[in-house]
Amino acid sequence: MVPHQIAVSFSAQDEVSAEHNPSPNDPDPVGPGDIVTWEFTPSAVGRNLRVSFRQVIDLTTKERESCQDLGPFSSLSRNGSTIVGTIRSDVPSGTTKTHRYIYKIVDDSSDLQWLLPFNSGGLDTPGKPPGN
Repeated sequence: MVPHQIAVSFSAQDEVSAEHNPSPNDPDPVGPGDIVTWEFTPSAVGRNLRVSFRQVIDLTTKERESCQDLGPFSSLSRNGSTIVGTIRSDVPSGTTKTHRYIYKIVDDSSDLQWLLPFNSGGLDTPGKPPGN
């Protein structure tokens, strides 16, 4: 069980930035049983923020499909300025298959915009993308 931290901040225009989204190139990529924590800046206090997964991409075939709101997690819980989840045990691990779970940060029922849309929220599960 490896902990992974993602620091979430907001621009003056309320655009979201998340650093560092776990990737297969990390020394300890995300795998079953791992804990991922989104740590929000103090400006998030009092806001009704949550993480919502929208789709999953198979990085080998580039196929996209919808996924459940929890994405690769068994649960996600909010405690103050953090959201914490544990990766489900049935999420593939190893080096042959990599999936990118695309997520949004949601405030009440509104999706917040990413500061850099091409670098939006994505959580990769084990495996290396082709060419890496």
